[in-house]
Amino acid sequence: LDPTERHQGMMLSLATESIVKLAALLGIGIFVCYSLYDGLEDLFSTAQLHQQAHPVIERMAAALPSELWVSLLLLSATNFILLPRQFHVAVIENHNPNHIKTAQWMLPLYLLAITMFVVPIALASLMSGLPASEADVFVLLLPLWSNNLSLAFFVFIGGFSAAMGMIMVSAMTLSTMITNNLILPFIERYKVCLVI
Repeated sequence: LDPTERHQGMMLSLATESIVKLAALLGIGIFVCYSLYDGLEDLFSTAQLHQQAHPVIERMAAALPSELWVSLLLLSATNFILLPRQFHVAVIENHNPNHIKTAQWMLPLYLLAITMFVVPIALASLMSGLPASEADVFVLLLPLWSNNLSLAFFVFIGGFSAAMGMIMVSAMTLSTMITNNLILPFIERYKVCLVI
């Protein structure tokens, strides 16, 4: 019934989930760049050779129009304000306004770190012959394809923890919103008596 109730244990588990997810993505990115290839330069030069043969890599190499960049930036910015998960974590669970100052530099740094190896992973997966239709699971298929089961298991744990974090916050946020904005006003308006 209290929309400002804070859940410090859940915030701790979300922070842990974020670290595990980041470690898994950095692990697969380092594996791709320095185990499958001899660094980023080797990966990108090999991708240039495959550019003509693979239409998806050719599309990745093409520059996006500036209108699309502006649209993507606006859409991403509104996600932080309008999605229940981001709003709940940034506003409801924030018990100290000074945390916003930390988030101003830490969030962009985290986003940079978590997306740093997305393009190298996608290129290595496409050049390995994995179909573009399975791009959602490239991070899992690539270590399996290269027979690195321990890394595949670690990446699976990172993906599982990310999914659990999304489910936890979304379920709690939506249940609070539904209770406070739909069920309670209905009970108040129609004086419904609930028998428990």
